[in-house]
Amino acid sequence: RIVTHVLPFLKKRLDEKSALVVVDGMNYWQAAMLLRSLKYRLGVTAKVDCIYSWLPSVTELSRQAIFKGDIPDTSYVQSPANEGKLWKEFWVKNGVAGFELFYQHSGELSLESSVKKVGYVVTDLDDMMHGSMDYKYLYANTKVWVNEPVIINNIKQLLDAGYKIYITTDHGNVETTAYRR
Repeated sequence: RIVTHVLPFLKKRLDEKSALVVVDGMNYWQAAMLLRSLKYRLGVTAKVDCIYSWLPSVTELSRQAIFKGDIPDTSYVQSPANEGKLWKEFWVKNGVAGFELFYQHSGELSLESSVKKVGYVVTDLDDMMHGSMDYKYLYANTKVWVNEPVIINNIKQLLDAGYKIYITTDHGNVETTAYRR
């Protein structure tokens, strides 16, 4: 299982109303915190499975692989607009009408009832990771984030609208110390 297989996996459930939530830079312990918060706040119990990111594990390659559903292209330019374009191209090519597709990069979701496939990217954890001095700060910030109204309310909105939600990440994060400049 690798990030290039996420959309082909969802394609097998073509008739399902589904939402793919990609949390940029989320690692395993952060995912565990998010799932505990969803269980406590929304009564949601998640099935946990593992996928692997594209190496090198950077947003430009791994998130592209997720939204393309295929091997990443080295000439790709990373942007929310390009991710949305990849998302729509994949689904239209597989028989889903354009009006049934929705992509959003961060913020509060606002969905129309005709939407069957939602792609939603959350960059908060990646931003926190880059701004944290160490894991102590990242842990404290993550603890706050998993209870933030935006992520909780967006997931609640998707559940209330009947979506099956798949939460994944494009890559994780690991604290390291450089041995050179």
